Amino acid sequence: MFWIRLVSCFLIPAMMVAFGSLWRTHPPKTINGVYGYRTRRSTQNRETWAFAHGYVGRLWRRWGWVLAAVTAVWGGITRLLPAVDPWLEGVLLLQLAVLLATIPCTERALGRTFCRDGSRRKEH
Repeated sequence: MFWIRLVSCFLIPAMMVAFGSLWRTHPPKTINGVYGYRTRRSTQNRETWAFAHGYVGRLWRRWGWVLAAVTAVWGGITRLLPAVDPWLEGVLLLQLAVLLATIPCTERALGRTFCRDGSRRKEH
């Protein structure tokens, strides 16, 4: 049972690395309500859509690898402990927090790059 739970702990980092690698260079072709990084700001036009996916893709790829390493170390440590479940739940909460933290980071980057109407900001 421990191994099933430990493998499931790698699902979030694996998803982040896989989608991050894909979206960095190949964002979803059309703005849609089903697949992709979908916020009010990212769905304004094709340029904001592509920028948001490139940005969040870089974050997910980088942070996904870090989370995979943390999960591997955490899994090795918890294997030695008598009560494993709370420790594995802890790593899942950490992963979820990191995944959700990419949203405000991406939104700030969109705000620095684009105006409220979706047009690119002029460089000074």
